[in-house]
Amino acid sequence: MKHSLLPKKENDDDYRILERWLREAATLLQGIRYYAPDYRPFEELEVPGVSLLLGAAASAGYYPISEYQTQKRKTADKRRVADGRGDLWFVAGTESYAFEFKRAWNRSTESQLHECMRLAINDAERIEADEADHYFGAVLAPVFDASDIGHYTNFSGSDYIGILADKEPELFLFISKVAE
Repeated sequence: MKHSLLPKKENDDDYRILERWLREAATLLQGIRYYAPDYRPFEELEVPGVSLLLGAAASAGYYPISEYQTQKRKTADKRRVADGRGDLWFVAGTESYAFEFKRAWNRSTESQLHECMRLAINDAERIEADEADHYFGAVLAPVFDASDIGHYTNFSGSDYIGILADKEPELFLFISKVAE
């Protein structure tokens, strides 16, 4: 299992954290595939993919939790908060990272990817300001056939693009940092 994270930004702390995390996701998925060759966590709902990413964060030496209870600002009135759940949070070194994920529709077009990213960023922006040092919206976009790859490589609505591939790409992970 191979991985890549684009664009390459070695002097960027976020890039280093995300690249290590994605590398561990590829290693973890390869290990799982030894025992369950047909396992495709990203082709199902959001939760199996986020669960694999939780394990990858732990394998990278980070301290992760997922589906944790939190307070989020309400959509209609952002001055008010309500109970909610965060998708993934981890500590890497001295910095904490919070992620809100959306899973792209099967065989998403570029406009659908933009909508998924908008929703993920909106959710990340609603997390209380003191919960993490860095906030990200992310879209899990599984590859179902070769035509998906064209849509995904043309999508420009994210800061980083992670790719997990065996023989062919099977997941594009679009990640956008939310203003802190």
